[in-house]
Amino acid sequence: MGARPSSFRTCVANAYNEDIEACVTRDKIEVFDEEIDGESSSKGGEKVTTGSKSRMTRYVSGEIGFVTIRPGAYYSFAEYGTDGCVHVTIKIGSNIKNANVRVANNYSVIVDKGGYIKNAVWGKMWIDIEGVDHGKKW
Repeated sequence: MGARPSSFRTCVANAYNEDIEACVTRDKIEVFDEEIDGESSSKGGEKVTTGSKSRMTRYVSGEIGFVTIRPGAYYSFAEYGTDGCVHVTIKIGSNIKNANVRVANNYSVIVDKGGYIKNAVWGKMWIDIEGVDHGKKW
């Protein structure tokens, strides 16, 4: 799973240790925060509120076309023309981890081992723009 596919599409590569769900859209999707009583936590898609024991869960209403990507795999999303930007949203479990991350159309991203989006070098699916190779373990 080295080089970028020959068609010019936005790809999402999964270097995280479990399945992720991803969607790529031309326009931003609406993301909601839901307050939940409970212990504070900062893992997954949960966001801890400051000075409180409640936490926020980020989610989208309805299905927007998320695709499941297994660890070590990537998915090539539909083309949106030749210019402009697209928005990448990542779910881990049932919570949104990254929402509406702007990416140049027809470029690729990597979901790193922490579950965060990194821009990939053109033509190098598993190498981010800082030179880190996320594909070594695969």
